[in-house]
Amino acid sequence: MSEDVTHIIMLEMTQVGVFNGVSRCIQTLSDSLSKNKRMKVTWLRVVYGCGVQEQLCHAPISFDTYRIPVKLGVFLADASERKACWDEILRLFFSEFHNDTKVILHVHTLNLIELANHLKKKVAGKIVTHLHCIPWKSLYDRNYRRYHALYHRYYVLKKTDPVNDFVYRQYEKLAYQQSDAIICVTQNARDFLLRIGIPKEKLYIVYNGLPDIASPKVNHSILRGRQPILLYVGNSNPSKGLDFLLQALSDFEEGAVRLIVVGNFPFQKRKSILSSYPQIDIQFTGQLSLEKMVYYYSIANIGIIPSIHEQCSYTALEMMMFGLPVICTEVDGLSELFRHGVNAIKVPLLTPPKGRQKVDSHAMYMAIRTIICQPSLHKKLSEGCRNSYLQHFTEEQMLSSVEHIYSSLNH
Repeated sequence: MSEDVTHIIMLEMTQVGVFNGVSRCIQTLSDSLSKNKRMKVTWLRVVYGCGVQEQLCHAPISFDTYRIPVKLGVFLADASERKACWDEILRLFFSEFHNDTKVILHVHTLNLIELANHLKKKVAGKIVTHLHCIPWKSLYDRNYRRYHALYHRYYVLKKTDPVNDFVYRQYEKLAYQQSDAIICVTQNARDFLLRIGIPKEKLYIVYNGLPDIASPKVNHSILRGRQPILLYVGNSNPSKGLDFLLQALSDFEEGAVRLIVVGNFPFQKRKSILSSYPQIDIQFTGQLSLEKMVYYYSIANIGIIPSIHEQCSYTALEMMMFGLPVICTEVDGLSELFRHGVNAIKVPLLTPPKGRQKVDSHAMYMAIRTIICQPSLHKKLSEGCRNSYLQHFTEEQMLSSVEHIYSSLNH
């Protein structure tokens, strides 16, 4: 490879068949960077689980896939198993790796920092870690008591001691320590890393971006006499907040609104929701590619993001891109993306001293009702969302920032 060409290696670990926001970020960057003659892009997906690998990319970017040969738990716990996989990956995909003169190892999944270091031993490359989420906040879904204690310490007491309580996995600690640069997708994430002692010199803020595929003729106006269509895009994890949205919608008269739920929901979960909320008109679409999502973004009247925590959500950016008025929670990343009354209506979380943190469902009900009943506000929020996307979250803006980071590391 020419000395003028930089080899960008995107590293991602995910469940087989899954194409999420992290994948979308990599796909967008890979598509854009591959058009630059001074860059060569390799996207390696390390996958686990059963099933057939699906091609869900909406752009013609190919990627290499390596399926780990053991169960995920064994893989994560056994250093020798991981070392064997790293050696196999090097043999399969990077046999000519030592010929590359400029290499950026772009880690999008923190648990692949070991692989990045393994590859770095073969060449004098740089490691960039992309922090798509703040790991301790995922405890809401699996260890709420611990999440609540950390939330209170971080937001109420304003403390991060001891750091190991907030950075409790070894690979996360290594990723922060051993990366040459860390890309944070929000100021909120950068603040977290500063508070736990990561040097500010290697921290960058790059908001996610998307290529503009929205039709300028999309009209989301709520017409009198027609059932308003609400759109939720997410999964069944409690932190995504669908249950709180359903509680809000249960206050409407039967059939007053229609809710479209996009995402991977197990059959039993769908059945339970439909039986628990028979008065709500609910449609489950399953997981969809962005090409198919265009239809739902175009017909919806209001987009709702009822999450307990988010960073730079691609769902939020897609809703913005299509000029879809948004109701969201007033939490970390979403508070940066949206301005109350300008491009969204924000509703608060309720954090009782005892009991589970939740979304204020009554405030969400009132927000939905307000937008439905005020066409002028609906129009204002729609225009505000579209303008926010154009000003801050385009593909070009994200690409320019990332290329600047790559360039600074190569000099």
